Amino acid sequence: NDQKPVKFKDIATSYIDELQKKAQGHEDEFIIKTNIPEFDEITGGFNDTDLIIVGGTPGSGKTEKLISIIKGVTSNQENGALMFSLEMSNKQLVERAVSGSAGLPVSALRNPQNLTDNGWGLVGNGLSQIINNNFYMTDQVGLTVSDIIGIATRHKQDHPNTKLFAVDYAGLLDLDSSKRHDLALGEVSRKLKLAAKELKTPFI
Repeated sequence: NDQKPVKFKDIATSYIDELQKKAQGHEDEFIIKTNIPEFDEITGGFNDTDLIIVGGTPGSGKTEKLISIIKGVTSNQENGALMFSLEMSNKQLVERAVSGSAGLPVSALRNPQNLTDNGWGLVGNGLSQIINNNFYMTDQVGLTVSDIIGIATRHKQDHPNTKLFAVDYAGLLDLDSSKRHDLALGEVSRKLKLAAKELKTPFI
């Protein structure tokens, strides 16, 4: 490894320059905004090397929130995102995305014969908000964390403007059965964090 340590002063000088630019309203290219105002206010956005872990009880809306974040990140047409859906099919993800954008319950989309003209208008409006975004997805099952990193690496090479990788969810990855569950998940987190740092793209 030919990488040499750098002096604090050298990094701090460039950091202060960036800080002043941000204070003047310039965007930080290393910060990924979700374009959800309240969320960005609380978090300040994501660093390009972050690993973000979202926790919650079953049915609490984690997948919907993840799709909202992806929708926000990719609302800038230059930005892309890739979601690994280990629980839902690609079609179900589209259903959830349209449901969230349209402000309609999923049950309404599953019973479209009951939709009014206004309901169809909401569906069209919701779809138009996300259909042209660079939102990629894969519903391949049985993936290991190494598979995820390999696919993410190739995707980043093919689509350099990818700003976010999402895994829904880590507990469904093919884990090392020789380790305790908590230790195996810890290993997944460690590898995803290293991948985020290597690819300069956050993982959720």
